[in-house]
Amino acid sequence: MPNLLLFTCGREAIIDSLTNRLSIINILETVFATQFPARLADAVTVSLWRRLDNEVQASFQQRVVLVDPENRTVAEMDASFAFERIGARVLIRLIGIPLLSAGVYEYRLFVAPEGSEFPAEPVSRFPMLVQQAPATQAEAVQAPTQTEPGQT
Repeated sequence: MPNLLLFTCGREAIIDSLTNRLSIINILETVFATQFPARLADAVTVSLWRRLDNEVQASFQQRVVLVDPENRTVAEMDASFAFERIGARVLIRLIGIPLLSAGVYEYRLFVAPEGSEFPAEPVSRFPMLVQQAPATQAEAVQAPTQTEPGQT
């Protein structure tokens, strides 16, 4: 199995087209919501892998699962990657993530060879604390909007 160098979650990830450098913007350690339920508009998970010597041209699949404080799956996304060089980057964008309550949410990362079952235990975890926003919090996650009957 490849070596995991980094697993994190941020609001944005940018790859410079000239240098191929990766920048991760606003690591999501803590998120504030004005009320619950709420929705996190978007997030991106970033994982950096380093292949072993016997994994040249090997293909893998990874799964990111986000669980809420009650250990319920809130979001799940799969991606495949192959090693054309010594390292591989996998960026997964999650959109409209439901946040039902305050507490510690956890991104869990699983990896397996392409076509194999994922293991029961993740290779990495990234916690995200979701809190009620203070009245003065400027950049809080918004509550989902609902259309009233007769409105468009």
